[in-house]
Amino acid sequence: MKAKLNLSIDEDVVNKAKNYAEANNTTVSEMVQEYLTTRTSRLTTEPLYIKMLSRLNAKNIPIPSSNRAMYDEVYDAEAKKYGF
Repeated sequence: MKAKLNLSIDEDVVNKAKNYAEANNTTVSEMVQEYLTTRTSRLTTEPLYIKMLSRLNAKNIPIPSSNRAMYDEVYDAEAKKYGF
């Protein structure tokens, strides 16, 4: 179900958004919806490196032994925090 949302945005920004939307065959509403969807999803609230590590099963990536203990500590803390 769609809902209306009133926003107060600088006129210059609105005009640029309309021009961008027209040039990219979309609407300002679709742009705002995509932005809000992206910003409110769980994955986008995590730091990028956390997303990358979770996708790579980072515990199995070779790391120089001089950095391994520090890496494990950081990885374990982030894994606990973000649940991966």
